[in-house]
Amino acid sequence: MNSQITFIENLGQWDDRAAFRSEINGAFLYLGEDRITYNLYEPALLDHIHPGGKELEPRTEFWWHAYEVRFLHCNAITPSGIKPKSHFHNYYLDRNPEKWAEGVKLYDKVDYDNLYDGIDMIIYQGGNSLKYDFIVEPGADPKDIQLNIDGADEVRLVNGELVITTKVNTVTESEPYTYQFIAGKIINIESSYILKNGIVSFKIGDYNPAYKLIIDPELILSTGTGSTSSNFGFTATYDQDENLIAGGNVFSNGF
Repeated sequence: MNSQITFIENLGQWDDRAAFRSEINGAFLYLGEDRITYNLYEPALLDHIHPGGKELEPRTEFWWHAYEVRFLHCNAITPSGIKPKSHFHNYYLDRNPEKWAEGVKLYDKVDYDNLYDGIDMIIYQGGNSLKYDFIVEPGADPKDIQLNIDGADEVRLVNGELVITTKVNTVTESEPYTYQFIAGKIINIESSYILKNGIVSFKIGDYNPAYKLIIDPELILSTGTGSTSSNFGFTATYDQDENLIAGGNVFSNGF
């Protein structure tokens, strides 16, 4: 997985169904209002774009696979960025200036505020993995959370983990870690996934409904070997004001 995951706002440089885009090892993520789209690619693709001295068999076709996680019966909301970076991106992806985007901000986290009544979702990097927390306010019902996984080859539960199989790799969502802060202490709460007809929900043990409840899964991509970087630098120099100017090949895709 890339050393740092950031979430890039969409100011028109990508399909307007996505409010943010992120990249993790082997996949692009598009964060929409009521869904997250995972666009995964075959790890060998990056080796052929940037072989790094390796002798590889010529190939002209590579596998991609996209699937969606839709938030069923959620509120109509627009996700927002949290903790902006000090730098920004400019995108000149077409000869038409109307499709250019400048001053595009990058964020450490994305907040789905009130995704369900009294329930927020925050997506961010935790260690070397992608994590998302459902924060259930007092009085809200965690049973409202329903995730419809559409487009995967197979979705199953294995030893309490959610395993999503695609043509190019496997995505594993670890057992949810669920807890509350009460009187300055972390109280662990029993929890597990429920999977029925491709819809994922959570089974939550006894907890104190007068306090916030945090449901905290972790997403891990199994991509095998291959490059973990999609940006390859070829040249660099500086201008008369001592600004660094770098050139290279950036691998990306559309929505």
